[in-house]
Amino acid sequence: MGTTDWLAAYIGIPYRTGGRDRDQGLDCWGLLCLIWRERFGIDEPRYETYEWASRTDNARVASIIESERQRYIDVPAGQEILGDAILLRLRGHPLHVGMVVSPGLMIHTHERTDSCLDRYDGLEWSKRVLGFYRPQAHD
Repeated sequence: MGTTDWLAAYIGIPYRTGGRDRDQGLDCWGLLCLIWRERFGIDEPRYETYEWASRTDNARVASIIESERQRYIDVPAGQEILGDAILLRLRGHPLHVGMVVSPGLMIHTHERTDSCLDRYDGLEWSKRVLGFYRPQAHD
């Protein structure tokens, strides 16, 4: 078995806005936290009680993400490793996260896609990458 065969358990989980449960669906943050917890033993805030803003309140969500990312280690591009978070821009704001699984490859989910592997260095995502971040416990 390869070192990332465990990823199969996370592929195809349905997307659900504000989702924090594998069976009911996950949003991008819920997926990232689930993997960090189950595979790396890292407990990050799940923001379960956060009142999720509508898709039109991008500035509010972006400001929350901006303030929270200060809690993480900023990882220079090219030095990201398995388990690092990748922050991506959607609709002009930092609104989306995924997890690096290998150079150029991430696992993520968003409103039109159940959890899947995707190239963050490909055409769809490369110009949306805002940075890579590592939880303090993962360093």
